Amino acid sequence: MKFPPITPEEQAENRKKWIAALRSGKYSQVRARLKTDDGYCCLGVACEVLDAKVSSGRAGTDSVYYDHGLEGVKTVTDTILPFIIAHKLGITPNGTFDSHNHAYDCLWKLNDFAGYSFSKIADVIEENETSLKEKGFIWKRTTEGEIID
Repeated sequence: MKFPPITPEEQAENRKKWIAALRSGKYSQVRARLKTDDGYCCLGVACEVLDAKVSSGRAGTDSVYYDHGLEGVKTVTDTILPFIIAHKLGITPNGTFDSHNHAYDCLWKLNDFAGYSFSKIADVIEENETSLKEKGFIWKRTTEGEIID
Protein backbone atom coordinates (compact mmCIF):
# COMPACT_ATOMS: atom_id res chain seq x y z
CA MET A 1 0.00 0.00 0.00
CA LYS A 2 1.28 3.45 -0.89
CA PHE A 3 0.06 6.78 0.36
CA PRO A 4 -0.58 9.64 -2.06
CA PRO A 5 2.04 12.42 -2.03
CA ILE A 6 1.64 15.17 0.53
CA THR A 7 4.16 17.73 1.72
CA PRO A 8 5.02 18.40 5.37
CA GLU A 9 3.64 21.92 4.84
CA GLU A 10 0.28 20.49 3.73
CA GLN A 11 0.23 18.20 6.76
CA ALA A 12 1.00 21.18 9.03
CA GLU A 13 -1.84 23.17 7.43
CA ASN A 14 -4.21 20.22 7.97
CA ARG A 15 -3.20 20.04 11.64
CA LYS A 16 -3.88 23.79 11.98
CA LYS A 17 -7.38 23.33 10.53
CA TRP A 18 -8.00 20.46 12.93
CA ILE A 19 -6.76 22.44 15.94
CA ALA A 20 -8.95 25.40 14.97
CA ALA A 21 -11.96 23.10 14.65
CA LEU A 22 -11.28 21.57 18.08
CA ARG A 23 -11.26 25.08 19.59
CA SER A 24 -14.23 26.36 17.59
CA GLY A 25 -16.98 25.19 19.92
CA LYS A 26 -18.82 23.82 16.88
CA TYR A 27 -18.45 20.13 17.83
CA SER A 28 -20.00 18.22 20.72
CA GLN A 29 -17.59 15.80 22.38
CA VAL A 30 -18.28 12.07 22.76
CA ARG A 31 -16.17 9.16 23.82
CA ALA A 32 -15.32 5.74 22.31
CA ARG A 33 -16.34 6.47 18.68
CA LEU A 34 -15.12 8.85 15.98
CA LYS A 35 -18.65 10.13 15.39
CA THR A 36 -22.09 9.28 16.72
CA ASP A 37 -25.48 10.95 16.57
CA ASP A 38 -24.41 12.93 19.65
CA GLY A 39 -21.02 14.25 18.53
CA TYR A 40 -17.38 13.50 17.84
CA CYS A 41 -14.22 12.38 19.57
CA CYS A 42 -11.12 14.50 18.92
CA LEU A 43 -10.08 12.23 16.04
CA GLY A 44 -13.59 12.34 14.59
CA VAL A 45 -13.32 16.12 14.32
CA ALA A 46 -10.28 15.57 12.08
CA CYS A 47 -12.36 13.24 9.91
CA GLU A 48 -14.99 15.93 9.54
CA VAL A 49 -12.52 18.73 8.79
CA LEU A 50 -10.54 16.68 6.25
CA ASP A 51 -13.59 15.16 4.54
CA ALA A 52 -13.09 11.49 5.39
CA LYS A 53 -15.18 9.18 3.22
CA VAL A 54 -18.12 7.79 5.18
CA SER A 55 -18.67 4.07 4.69
CA SER A 56 -22.07 2.47 4.35
CA GLY A 57 -21.89 1.85 8.10
CA ARG A 58 -23.32 -0.98 10.09
CA ALA A 59 -26.95 -1.62 10.89
CA GLY A 60 -28.12 -1.19 14.46
CA THR A 61 -25.48 1.29 15.61
CA ASP A 62 -25.33 5.05 15.85
CA SER A 63 -21.60 5.06 15.01
CA VAL A 64 -20.42 6.46 11.72
CA TYR A 65 -17.90 4.24 9.94
CA TYR A 66 -15.19 5.62 7.66
CA ASP A 67 -13.31 4.02 4.79
CA HIS A 68 -9.54 4.03 5.20
CA GLY A 69 -9.34 5.68 1.79
CA LEU A 70 -6.47 3.65 0.35
CA GLU A 71 -6.53 1.13 -2.44
CA GLY A 72 -6.26 -2.41 -1.11
CA VAL A 73 -7.58 -1.61 2.38
CA LYS A 74 -11.07 -3.08 2.67
CA THR A 75 -11.78 -2.55 6.35
CA VAL A 76 -13.65 0.40 7.86
CA THR A 77 -13.13 2.18 11.16
CA ASP A 78 -15.20 3.92 13.79
CA THR A 79 -12.55 4.21 16.52
CA ILE A 80 -9.21 5.21 14.97
CA LEU A 81 -8.41 7.65 12.19
CA PRO A 82 -8.85 6.34 8.68
CA PHE A 83 -5.34 5.74 7.31
CA ILE A 84 -5.71 8.48 4.69
CA ILE A 85 -6.65 11.07 7.33
CA ALA A 86 -3.73 10.03 9.57
CA HIS A 87 -1.50 10.48 6.52
CA LYS A 88 -2.98 13.92 5.75
CA LEU A 89 -2.19 14.95 9.34
CA GLY A 90 1.20 13.23 9.46
CA ILE A 91 0.32 11.32 12.64
CA THR A 92 -0.55 7.73 13.61
CA PRO A 93 -4.19 6.57 13.39
CA ASN A 94 -4.60 6.87 17.17
CA GLY A 95 -2.50 10.02 17.61
CA THR A 96 0.43 8.48 19.51
CA PHE A 97 3.00 10.85 21.00
CA ASP A 98 5.74 10.74 23.65
CA SER A 99 3.86 11.61 26.82
CA HIS A 100 5.90 13.36 29.47
CA ASN A 101 3.23 15.58 31.03
CA HIS A 102 0.06 13.58 30.43
CA ALA A 103 -1.38 10.35 31.83
CA TYR A 104 -1.78 8.78 28.39
CA ASP A 105 0.33 8.64 25.23
CA CYS A 106 -2.28 8.98 22.51
CA LEU A 107 -4.96 11.50 21.72
CA TRP A 108 -7.93 9.15 21.78
CA LYS A 109 -7.06 8.11 25.35
CA LEU A 110 -6.93 11.77 26.41
CA ASN A 111 -10.39 12.15 24.87
CA ASP A 112 -11.92 8.90 26.17
CA PHE A 113 -10.21 8.19 29.50
CA ALA A 114 -8.64 11.40 30.78
CA GLY A 115 -11.68 13.50 29.93
CA TYR A 116 -9.66 16.27 28.26
CA SER A 117 -11.76 18.92 26.54
CA PHE A 118 -11.27 19.56 22.83
CA SER A 119 -9.49 22.79 23.71
CA LYS A 120 -7.05 20.99 26.00
CA ILE A 121 -6.46 18.30 23.35
CA ALA A 122 -5.69 21.09 20.84
CA ASP A 123 -3.08 22.38 23.32
CA VAL A 124 -1.58 18.86 23.58
CA ILE A 125 -1.37 18.61 19.78
CA GLU A 126 0.51 21.92 19.60
CA GLU A 127 2.79 21.07 22.53
CA ASN A 128 3.65 17.63 21.13
CA GLU A 129 3.74 18.33 17.40
CA THR A 130 7.31 17.05 16.93
CA SER A 131 6.58 13.76 18.68
CA LEU A 132 3.26 13.30 16.83
CA LYS A 133 5.04 13.82 13.49
CA GLU A 134 7.93 11.46 14.34
CA LYS A 135 5.55 8.66 15.36
CA GLY A 136 3.49 9.33 12.23
CA PHE A 137 6.54 9.09 9.97
CA ILE A 138 7.54 5.72 11.44
CA TRP A 139 3.94 4.42 11.19
CA LYS A 140 3.66 5.46 7.53
CA ARG A 141 6.97 3.88 6.54
CA THR A 142 6.12 0.67 8.39
CA THR A 143 2.64 0.54 6.85
CA GLU A 144 4.10 0.96 3.37
CA GLY A 145 6.46 -1.95 4.07
CA GLU A 146 9.68 0.05 4.10
CA ILE A 147 12.54 -1.06 6.29
CA ILE A 148 13.20 1.13 9.31
CA ASP A 149 16.76 1.32 10.67
